[in-house]
Amino acid sequence: MIAWGGILAQIAIALPLLAWITFFGYTRFAVINAILAILGAYSLIVAAFNLLPIGRLDGRLAWGLIPEWIRRVRNRRNPPASNKRSDWRTY
Repeated sequence: MIAWGGILAQIAIALPLLAWITFFGYTRFAVINAILAILGAYSLIVAAFNLLPIGRLDGRLAWGLIPEWIRRVRNRRNPPASNKRSDWRTY
């Protein structure tokens, strides 16, 4: 979950900044424009790169959680049948 947390944090920073640039454009201040460009586009690129399932990147761990999550969701909908007689009324 920590692997997804880092990626989601980068996306949470990037999307509002990119939305600002898209809707309002750049400002008249060069320093603020640099911050918007670097933190916006760069954060999104780093998040995408970090999702690669190689080496020590977060993607190696993050993508492994998806099948586990799907299995847990399916088990909640259809709990496995138990062979044990745990119901006191069956005796």
